Amino acid sequence: MARGPLRVTRAGRSPVIHPWQPGTLEFALRSIRGGKTKFMDLASQAIQFDDRVELVVQQWNRLTAWQRRITPLEDLCEAADITPGEFLGVVVRAAFEFSRDIAPLLVAAAFPGVVQSTIQRAKTINGHQDRRILFEHVYQSTTEG
Repeated sequence: MARGPLRVTRAGRSPVIHPWQPGTLEFALRSIRGGKTKFMDLASQAIQFDDRVELVVQQWNRLTAWQRRITPLEDLCEAADITPGEFLGVVVRAAFEFSRDIAPLLVAAAFPGVVQSTIQRAKTINGHQDRRILFEHVYQSTTEG
C-alpha cells in the first residue's frame, strides 16, 4: 500500500508494526539473510520433527505479503499451541539435520582447487595420507545416510 509523508496508509491509519524486542522471534531472526521468509521456508522442513509446526506453516501460507511483514511469529505460534522457543528450536534442528549432508559439498564447491590437489596427490606413490583421508570421507558419508 502506498504511504504518504506521514506514513499513513490509504485506509487512513498507520500500520501496526511490532518493534523488534529482545525475546521475540523477529529479534532472533533479524541477523538471518532472508529473515522471517527464509526461516519460514525452513519451517516447512521441521514438520517431521514436531506436528505443531504444520499449523504455523499453514497459517503463514495463508497470509499475504503485507500480513507476513506485520504479523509477529509469536501470534502464529500461540494459535498452534507451541512456544516461540520450541518453534525456534525445532526449525534450527531441521536446518542442522538437513544441512549436515550438504556441508562437505559446499566446502568442495568453495575450494575446488584444494579438492583437485588432494585428488592429484592421492594418485601419486607418496599420496597414501590423501588416499586415506578421501577414503574416510567417502566411508563416513555413505554410512551416516
